[in-house]
Amino acid sequence: LNARIWSLANNHVLDCKEQGLRDTLDIAEQNGIRAFGAGLCKADAARYIELPGSGGIGMFSVTYYRDFLKAGADKPGCVLDDDFDTIREKIAEIKKNNRWCVLISHGGEEFAEIPLPYVRRRYLKYLEMGVDIIVGHHPHVVQNYEQVGSKIIFYSLGNFVFDTDYQRQQRYSHFGVLLKLHFY
Repeated sequence: LNARIWSLANNHVLDCKEQGLRDTLDIAEQNGIRAFGAGLCKADAARYIELPGSGGIGMFSVTYYRDFLKAGADKPGCVLDDDFDTIREKIAEIKKNNRWCVLISHGGEEFAEIPLPYVRRRYLKYLEMGVDIIVGHHPHVVQNYEQVGSKIIFYSLGNFVFDTDYQRQQRYSHFGVLLKLHFY
């Protein structure tokens, strides 16, 4: 697997405390991997990456609300999915120099086979702010996708590498989608 970009925003990013996140970021840097979505402070957590081609693609990442995950001025963590001021600011920065804005969202309810209404409302709000594509994950099951005008939401890609006894007991948790996008 040649995964050269890591989106780190998720509810387990601080399972091994600040040192675990620091180690992960160091390993990424040592191996030329572009990691984003979590950091040792909010400014780092809010960084986005840019990819050339097709007018430029900017990507950033958020995670669902858990207060202990919220990055601060001197506190490690992530940008939370209800931090609309920061999200709006990042979208505007990305759109200044890029044709496309992709949001990776670690959100939604675990094992829910369809996105709950609050998730859909939140994702539609991101589209209104200027996001072009949302790629969601966290429910551990594949959920539907939705096209809104020229924009698209993938609510959940399901499981890729997450294989535990607890997961195996849940309905549909053994499926996952590998998404391939073409920008033109």
